[in-house]
Amino acid sequence: MVDARKGEIPAQDEMRFQPDGTYVPRILFFTPDGEFMENVYNRHPKADDKYKYFYNSTSQIIDSMILALELCSRESLLDDKAKKK
Repeated sequence: MVDARKGEIPAQDEMRFQPDGTYVPRILFFTPDGEFMENVYNRHPKADDKYKYFYNSTSQIIDSMILALELCSRESLLDDKAKKK
């Protein structure tokens, strides 16, 4: 987890940490290689589409954490299979 305050993000990284605006708080997920996981966001039915990376509850965060783990695990398995060939 990274705690980045407004004005602390280097200019070259601003877009990376502000995929849909500058609202706070927001939680962004990254792969172990540091790639932003754009498809991991608050998918709760009552989530606000305007603020995709804002979470109202711990359970919403956990749902996204599980999705991020599943996606990273799947990617890791594919990488392992490719290395064995």
